[in-house]
Amino acid sequence: MASMENHLLGQVAAKAVAALGIREGHLVEIRADIAAHQWAEIIAVFVERDGGIPFLNLASVQYYKERIVSLPLDQLSTPPPFLVEMSRRVNAIIVVERDWSQLSRTCPPDKLAAWIKAMGVIVEQLEVRQVPDCQIVHPDALPEEHLSVSREELRRNLESALIADSNKIQARAEYMASRLALHRQLEIFSGDSRRLAVQFEGRPIRKGDGKLHEDRVVNFPYGSVYFTLIEDSVEGSIYFEKWQDVDGLVLSFQQGRLCEVKADRNVHHFEKLLAAHTGDKDRVSHIGIGVNPGLSVYTGHIALDECRAGSVFLALGENRYLGGTNASTLNLDLVSQKATVKEPNGALIVDGKLMLG
Repeated sequence: MASMENHLLGQVAAKAVAALGIREGHLVEIRADIAAHQWAEIIAVFVERDGGIPFLNLASVQYYKERIVSLPLDQLSTPPPFLVEMSRRVNAIIVVERDWSQLSRTCPPDKLAAWIKAMGVIVEQLEVRQVPDCQIVHPDALPEEHLSVSREELRRNLESALIADSNKIQARAEYMASRLALHRQLEIFSGDSRRLAVQFEGRPIRKGDGKLHEDRVVNFPYGSVYFTLIEDSVEGSIYFEKWQDVDGLVLSFQQGRLCEVKADRNVHHFEKLLAAHTGDKDRVSHIGIGVNPGLSVYTGHIALDECRAGSVFLALGENRYLGGTNASTLNLDLVSQKATVKEPNGALIVDGKLMLG
């Protein structure tokens, strides 16, 4: 690992530990792919510096694939007892990003669904205990063919987003949150003629500003505002330029339910992912707006792109951790790059550009 990346990761690790409020004796689970062990180890050192006790949970996605393919269905349907016990004890979780979506392309659907449901038991336990967690973007999580830029350019944008002026991000997030709080509904225009209407009366506007708020989640990089919706209010369709190797994805909704999925290329990859999950996977979890000024291009890396100033992101599935009512094993974010977002008194975004008044 280059010394500059080492130094940058050290800064991020320090911020993550501080944001989670890790104190003496706190048990902190650090989840990462085995290939990202250096990241996990650096994070662990910063956890220990603040008196925490790190537990490194390292395994490759390939390991999980082999496990799902090889183990019998009844064994996959039972969550690993040790991980269940960890979910009862852990005080915080730090996750270095991995690409789980490849499992839906390579694993038997019934076995994958059983494994996802079993792991959902652990997620539920963490939700009940309100365990805070931090998600950290990793530049090598996605295969290069899923990106819109080179790996080198992705790394440059990630670094730029991580070191962007935090005061500017927080001021932008506060401004956008205050504008959204004045209204009950939005219209999102995307693609050639797609329109999505949503209502969010009474739902809190949340800020992804590098601090831990009520939803107990903090991301690095950060820079967004987001909110849950009145679940059955979503009407119309929305266009996403790219999701991994799926191009021109269009999702259509009626009375809050996903009723049609279309794409210009590889729509079956998206459909396989949906099929592997249960619950309210066909409802919108939340919608958000990116405000981070450090990103200059769209990279194809969703966790990074949704922070870009002027992006619009929509998530499907689980949203109880945000105060919604969707219960699902799915929580999937999608980014629309050049959307226009209008509230009753004007535009928040025009063709992918943030309107700051």
